[in-house]
Amino acid sequence: MVRNSRPYSGPADGNPSGYPSGRFVAETRVDDLDKDEQSAEDLAPKKIYPAIARAMMGELHANLLEVVSYHLRGGSGQNLLVLGPGSEVLPFSEHLDDVGDMINGGDLILQDYNETICRKMKEYLEGKKSDRLTFGDAGPGQARVIIRHQDVRAGLAAQPDSLDAIDMTVSVHHATQYENDLIRILADARRVLKKNGLLHIGEGNVDMKYSERKLERLVKDVSEITGTNIELFDRRNGIENRRQLLLGYLDLGERTTILVNEQGMVELLGVGLSCSSDRSKPNEYEVAEALAQRGYKQMIESDHSIFLPLIDHAIEDDFQGLIVPVRKYYAEVSAACLKNLAPEDHEAFRKAISKEQSDAERGLVEYYSPPSMVEKNLQLAGFRLLDVRYTEQGPFVNYVAVKTDW
Repeated sequence: MVRNSRPYSGPADGNPSGYPSGRFVAETRVDDLDKDEQSAEDLAPKKIYPAIARAMMGELHANLLEVVSYHLRGGSGQNLLVLGPGSEVLPFSEHLDDVGDMINGGDLILQDYNETICRKMKEYLEGKKSDRLTFGDAGPGQARVIIRHQDVRAGLAAQPDSLDAIDMTVSVHHATQYENDLIRILADARRVLKKNGLLHIGEGNVDMKYSERKLERLVKDVSEITGTNIELFDRRNGIENRRQLLLGYLDLGERTTILVNEQGMVELLGVGLSCSSDRSKPNEYEVAEALAQRGYKQMIESDHSIFLPLIDHAIEDDFQGLIVPVRKYYAEVSAACLKNLAPEDHEAFRKAISKEQSDAERGLVEYYSPPSMVEKNLQLAGFRLLDVRYTEQGPFVNYVAVKTDW
């Protein structure tokens, strides 16, 4: 495996809460996979995004093209799936001769969760009027374009052992805030790749997975204080992830519900309902006091409920674990974009990036995994890592892996 010299420079990749990872594994329910827009802001659906992508991801895209071209060139009938390609299918749409040569009579499958982006992809590629692309049968030196409106959480849009390569450039981090879900996505990538098939992942060089660790800590604390099982409903990603967490109180049959809403607020429901009949059980005020003793700052108690922010700027672990790396990441993104964007795009960029950064600081969007987590998850999903390349301009990483035979 080859690495270049720029290391990850954010906070330590370990779990600062001290609790074991992977606790949220019992059940995941995705109820609304066709939802077209997420509740929080990310840049992908915005008109300014193609200009931003060109400005900040030139090196990331160059590395991607080099890797995919090397892997596919010289074959025929090659199939490439691009996850979350965006409305202008960057960088492939700017190198259509190379795409035609690489795929050479095979399929270029473009998969995105957003129906509007899927429609714009087709319009944009048709507007290129290239004889290297076709929406019908592909001949030598051509790529047949297949556009799939499908959320990656429902699976990759391909048959088992059918793809020669998959590209996931700044896309999979939108899919879920939970590490175990990412492992399942990578395992699905392995399922649809041929033997020795290539997987390219382009990610931000930052750890934005802190919110999962914070929830692990909150779940453990609430369970210990209330003596109940915990059921978590997480609605941050525009869908509902339901995870039932059984933490050693199976005989009691009682549960406390933790709801994380689209704005990043947490509500503890049913707190102290049994305290009137069982004085050994704490009421909501006693639970809040116990949480305060464990370091939680901002809370409101009301009618057997407690409200608190998922990410609290007043808590040092929250500030150092998420807010500091988020601000560092967006400072680097902004520097790269403002250097390369046309002056007339600066205002639109600042407005878009400010909203996305605000949501990221609250744990609502951009769930980038740190390099150590990406590398570990690739191995767990059955891939052999070939290359890790850190970009010099912009905080990004290229990961290149191939499907193993276990």
